[in-house]
Amino acid sequence: MMLDKYTNIKAPQITLKKMQSTEFMSALRKYVAKATDRYYDAAVDTYDREEYGSYKSTLRSSKFLTKMDGKLKARVARLKPKELPDLVSVCKSIK
Repeated sequence: MMLDKYTNIKAPQITLKKMQSTEFMSALRKYVAKATDRYYDAAVDTYDREEYGSYKSTLRSSKFLTKMDGKLKARVARLKPKELPDLVSVCKSIK
């Protein structure tokens, strides 16, 4: 979801060799950190012990996952345009 918004992951500039670089890994970590943060915030906001029960049963609940999907899409849509690096640009800059 986030990768599609900020970069063209299918671009020919993104090669396996460039993906192994420190610069690419660093840029990708920013995506992982942002996605984890968004997911955690949405999960905490959505979770209701009385409605879903335990954490384990919550993660199996289709109702919870449907709510999470909507919230995650809304949170990704609110990200600023330059908040995450364009991986194609990162690959172009790698020597």
